[in-house]
Amino acid sequence: MQAKVATSYHHALYDKMKDQGESDSPSMKTVLEAMVTTLDRPALTVDSADGFSYTEDNVLISVLLHCNTPVPFFIKEWDIRLPHPLRVEANGDMNEELFGHPIAEGEQLSFGFKCAYDESIQTKDEDPILHVVLQDEFGKTFNQVLGLNLDSFYGKLREKEEFTRTNSVAVKLTCSSGEGLVGAPVALTYRVDASSVSRPTRRNSNDFNTSDDICMFYTVSSNQMEWVLAGNVEGILNCSKKTSFELEFIGIPTRPGVLKEFPSISLEYKSAHGDMPPITVHAKHPENFKSLSFVNHMALACPAGIEA
Repeated sequence: MQAKVATSYHHALYDKMKDQGESDSPSMKTVLEAMVTTLDRPALTVDSADGFSYTEDNVLISVLLHCNTPVPFFIKEWDIRLPHPLRVEANGDMNEELFGHPIAEGEQLSFGFKCAYDESIQTKDEDPILHVVLQDEFGKTFNQVLGLNLDSFYGKLREKEEFTRTNSVAVKLTCSSGEGLVGAPVALTYRVDASSVSRPTRRNSNDFNTSDDICMFYTVSSNQMEWVLAGNVEGILNCSKKTSFELEFIGIPTRPGVLKEFPSISLEYKSAHGDMPPITVHAKHPENFKSLSFVNHMALACPAGIEA
């Protein structure tokens, strides 16, 4: 909005001088102009906000802003406030180049913050906000508090924490063949995904003993009325450096027919880890295995001798 005020006036002694016969003189004029920026929406609006996990204990918060001001402003300062369990790291502000940067209408600004999980934060009920201070060309500052919609990211974070608390391991059994003879060995493989088991991290290192590697004992067993097992049916899985394993062993069907029961696997933590939660195994098996009986058996009989 622009405002213009024009005034005209004479000196206080003008009328007295005019009575004394002085000729008319033109009035003095002054023009004052002012401009005030008015917007139908805030100077900055949030286009998008999201979080991305780049390590087990670290998250990158990305915020994209849109400028709506017809007059350029400068960014003077900013800060972000995040609820539990995130906090900005000591050197996590990645936006130093935006300081004093002029922004014009239609320009987009990208903010990035490196954050870490911190269970000691108690701001569970607060909403995430980004506080930005703008400065015009005359040095006047404007504060703007922008709400950040991180509901989707925090929802995924809560789901992950709930799933982690269940301490689940996903396993899948595969057979080298869908059918075989009774008594003939069949190659079986258990593929184990242990990415969701509890492990000592900076977030829960006070809860578990971190002196040893995270190891689990596994045992593969079966009903001997269906299968007899051989090979590596017991062992240790070291989950400190990898979370995916392939366990190969041999299964021998013991009866003919369609077998729908398969060898099962159980997992438990090594006792050195202290009081660790139990492990729930979610297993996927083939639909069935066709165990075929012998229908033909070839043999050759020879007499040992002929009596006279």
